[in-house]
Amino acid sequence: MLSLKRVLALLAVPAVSLIPLQGTPGAAAKAATSSKQKTVTVAGRLTTSAFISTNLTKPFRITRLVLPKKMIENGPSKNMFVYWQGDPTFPVTMYIAEPTCAENVTCNSGHLTILHRNNPIEWHDLWKCVGNVSSTMFNYNFWMVDAKGVKTQKVPADVLCTE
Repeated sequence: MLSLKRVLALLAVPAVSLIPLQGTPGAAAKAATSSKQKTVTVAGRLTTSAFISTNLTKPFRITRLVLPKKMIENGPSKNMFVYWQGDPTFPVTMYIAEPTCAENVTCNSGHLTILHRNNPIEWHDLWKCVGNVSSTMFNYNFWMVDAKGVKTQKVPADVLCTE
């Protein structure tokens, strides 16, 4: 009898990970991230059935930040948009932290909890320059953590406050 691996090689099926059919086909399909069912017949009889996982899930990561490049001192606050990819478990918490600030300037850290799968995520009124901070560059890091503790990479963001 030919092994499943050998039969797939004979059928010229590309190398992929296999998830053996266990229980009901629905259970096996749910186990695969993205799957296509292959039934293999050898010498006129059914020998096995398997799900071939193509595993198309992308890692949870921030793909782009859209933020103001310049803010006006004591001017209106502005929003930031965060684009992301992957399959996080919600709620997701986005963090802004690790600021690099000039002397005598206060930089705040914080977080935002996101309950729904929005892409992009809009953080309202995040940026505001208050006081005498003209010609000051603010440098922050952003990252997200999902409900299971999966973290994105840290992404730097720089905003300049001007007169």
